Amino acid sequence: MASSWHRASRGGLIVLVAALAACRAETPAPGPASQTATPVPPPPALASLQVEDAEGVRLEVVEAMRPAAGIVELRLVLVNEGAGDFDLGVRWAASQEEIGAISDLALEEPDGQKRHFVLRDDQGRPLCSTGEAPVAAGERRDLWARFGAPAATVASVRLVAGPTGSADFGLPPVP
Repeated sequence: MASSWHRASRGGLIVLVAALAACRAETPAPGPASQTATPVPPPPALASLQVEDAEGVRLEVVEAMRPAAGIVELRLVLVNEGAGDFDLGVRWAASQEEIGAISDLALEEPDGQKRHFVLRDDQGRPLCSTGEAPVAAGERRDLWARFGAPAATVASVRLVAGPTGSADFGLPPVP
């Protein structure tokens, strides 16, 4: 009985191998990647601020989220359409130790009475893009920052980027 089972399973294995080989022979090899891929356009900005002392450079808010109670997270894009590199340097850093960070951005409530700053972890590090190298001419750089959130009743805020400008945008409702 064992020998007939053994022959039957060997026969089934041969059929399975033959079927797989036939399948492989019929499957065309993947071709080269398309050379005419259409670039995906960037998402529309919720708000945009022109950096006052850097022609052709702007900071765009592309997404605002309330991922948890008391937090607003922004997805930003720094767009350099100017002629030269744009160095974040200390421009939006809260201190000399944070050069290349966007830790000095703030959200201001519509009445101008309250500002919400970039949050920090338990070691005092900012919860935002840090260590950013200069942005080359023609480059778009994705950035992010987490802020303390205004009350649930606040539906819009102003992104304040130090002396370089500000931009108003709406906030999503509290989940």
